[in-house]
Amino acid sequence: MFKICIFLSIFYLINAQDKTFTCRDMNNNPVDWFIFYKLGKEPWSNVPNLANGSAFMYMDVNNVNWQFPQDISMYDTNHAIYYTLKQYYDNKADKDNTFYILYNDEWPANIGNGSIWSDDSGHQKGVSLFGRGGGYWLIHSIPKFPTNDTYGFPSNAHTYGQMGICLSLPYLQGANNTVTQLSYTYPFIYEISAGQSFLNDIPRINNLINRNFVTTPATSKVTFNTVDGREFYHYAKSGPWGKDLYADFVAIDLQTDLLVESWDHNASMNINSTCGRKYDVFDAKNVSLPFNVAFSTYWDHSKYAIAYDSAAYDSAGHPFPYMCVGDINRQLHQEVRGGGTMCFLNSTVFSTFGPIISEHYGCPKAGFLQTLKQYLPKFLRF
Repeated sequence: MFKICIFLSIFYLINAQDKTFTCRDMNNNPVDWFIFYKLGKEPWSNVPNLANGSAFMYMDVNNVNWQFPQDISMYDTNHAIYYTLKQYYDNKADKDNTFYILYNDEWPANIGNGSIWSDDSGHQKGVSLFGRGGGYWLIHSIPKFPTNDTYGFPSNAHTYGQMGICLSLPYLQGANNTVTQLSYTYPFIYEISAGQSFLNDIPRINNLINRNFVTTPATSKVTFNTVDGREFYHYAKSGPWGKDLYADFVAIDLQTDLLVESWDHNASMNINSTCGRKYDVFDAKNVSLPFNVAFSTYWDHSKYAIAYDSAAYDSAGHPFPYMCVGDINRQLHQEVRGGGTMCFLNSTVFSTFGPIISEHYGCPKAGFLQTLKQYLPKFLRF
């Protein structure tokens, strides 16, 4: 009897330490990755959730066409975002067997009455939750979301569009890479916890807890392999680097021009389309989605990038169908703030995701050499 008790104790101990968390789909099933697009408020719409600004579109690895669940809002508790976050709410008290971090440069309303924000931390928002069996990283653009106690959608997030991406990740590689990238970006953390076994495996978690961030080197790119083995590439920059994530890092590394959707209010602070380089970066102007949903980027708070240059080819002659979803804008004051974006290469997804930026801003008036450069093949640019 004594031996049986010991066996059962060891069995339960081992299993308690092997909690597994994943991104969840619209039916609460584990899913390798998903993307959601929270739509901006369209008061004239005959779809109630679109009219009040709580509607969203969704795609995942199993269905790369945009889905529009018109009867489901971000407030509801029967969708992928809720199911994914529910794992955190259900397990946050088990601090020995979980590692989690919630960060947002505008903290939720249940902390300090929603008045706590930062303009010098990383301009980024997200949630990461791991057990020793695996976890996820959810990157998004929604201010004051999510709360750290119970699920809710913030009242301030109705007007503008928002986007997020979730990856299901194996434990050690996924958690270590997530922590590494956040060590560069200086996130404004409002909830973090790690059991001792996680601290032993990934000592750098202590740097996040103690707010000891990396400044040199100033940028980092890591490859994430999801639970099902798909490759994603995360780009992170520190604030002291003082440059634009997209034009000075992502476009150069991916070797392609980019269309970028990000916050473009306050024209004097916008970086604007960056041209005359080997790889140009154009700011989005209008967005067009299925189901007759279209809007100008003024009404969008999302941050995503799409490979644009038809002249960017790989060695087999195929265009580079890259897409990125992240958390930082192309604005001058954000050159000195940390942030990042998660990119992946998938021609099938690109056929759906790629066309959503329907119009972009062209190049500022350029001199002769810059104009000439724009018409040269990439390998001849200088």
